[in-house]
Amino acid sequence: MIDKNNIWFALVNVEVINGNNDLDDSEGAYVNIACIAENEKTFTSKVLEYFTKNDFQVLEIENIERFSIMNIRNRKTLEKLDLIQELETSSQEVVWGTFHTY
Repeated sequence: MIDKNNIWFALVNVEVINGNNDLDDSEGAYVNIACIAENEKTFTSKVLEYFTKNDFQVLEIENIERFSIMNIRNRKTLEKLDLIQELETSSQEVVWGTFHTY
């Protein structure tokens, strides 16, 4: 079982690179991400590595928060809870939600 104190969230602004077609014709997107990490520095490092490996350029990482202090009244909490479940049922250390393109 995952120690929920090691689950971190952020809103990440990305653009595609290297012919990545994940966003169709959109320039970029915002996406919620969850990651297992010991601290914020490790979290940021894993997020950058994960998106780069998947042919995305990270433009900005916003609203970094640890699960233990997550704002449970936030409207986006449901997606975050889905991401936690995905972390718990998969072998992945990083999972992302829905891309909100622009």
